[in-house]
Amino acid sequence: MFGSTLGRIAIKTGLATLLLAGACTVMAQQKKVLIIDSYHEGYHWSDDIMKGAGTVLNGKAEMKIVRMDSKRNASEEAKKAAADKAKQEIETWKPDAVIACDDNASKYVIVPFFKDSKLPVVFCGINWDASEYGFPCSNVTGMLEVSVMGAVKEQMAKYAKGDRVGFLGVANETDRKESEYLEKKFGIKTSAKHVATFAEWKAAYTELQGSCDWVFITNNGGIKGWDDAEARKFVNENVKVPSASTHDHMAPFVLVAYAKLGSEQGEWAATTCLEIFGGKSIKDIPIASNQKGQLFVNMPLAAKLNARIPLDTLKMATLIKD
Repeated sequence: MFGSTLGRIAIKTGLATLLLAGACTVMAQQKKVLIIDSYHEGYHWSDDIMKGAGTVLNGKAEMKIVRMDSKRNASEEAKKAAADKAKQEIETWKPDAVIACDDNASKYVIVPFFKDSKLPVVFCGINWDASEYGFPCSNVTGMLEVSVMGAVKEQMAKYAKGDRVGFLGVANETDRKESEYLEKKFGIKTSAKHVATFAEWKAAYTELQGSCDWVFITNNGGIKGWDDAEARKFVNENVKVPSASTHDHMAPFVLVAYAKLGSEQGEWAATTCLEIFGGKSIKDIPIASNQKGQLFVNMPLAAKLNARIPLDTLKMATLIKD
């Protein structure tokens, strides 16, 4: 009896040891994904990408984020210094895959240091076209960020009195690329303004309100001195023509926002990393582009513009009410 008891204890101990060893093996084998964020924590678009990626990778891979902060620190010197830090992190941490978010991560980190290497790279958030970076290539695929301008045009046709389009964007390469591709892809010629400060933004907004039939407003990320409350007050006092955006955080400042979803980019990139870990070859993963969107309608601006919003639009939209 004593011997059988010892036997049972030995068996249980052995099983526990095997289970523990198995758990340690799984932990040891867990893959690592480094995310290089071109921008900064607190920037809405980047935060949504990180959340989307984190949701997919949670419990399936270890995730670490390196932020370049290149929207607030936009000099070439600052971008290259941030790229060197990201490169060092890759070499030190040795991830099994890298997610490069938005243009600067690819331009300053992947292209000069890791293009055509053995390190799998999945980009997301590159605007419109990745061929300027030589993507796709042997170790890189990804998801482009394209404007959902077809839906925006459809909405603006309901409210604008003509087809003179203003473009109000940030003075950076992303927004310059955006205005260029609106004409290339959609045939929309714009009166474009690219600004660096909140004062410049307000002056450009006022000018475009008087010279255009509707205004496409891209973003406020990186505009020095930007103040949400003051911007809402300014827009409500000075709006004369309809405006639109493709970013949800710009919905309080435009009549209609048909927003791209950062979470879609992050989820796709993270899912692709898991597919690569499962044995899928990058060459068999074609470059994709975003497909999802969310509609917002700003009711106070609709009232100021006497814009009649169709009932079907109101039913499908998220309404900004104050």
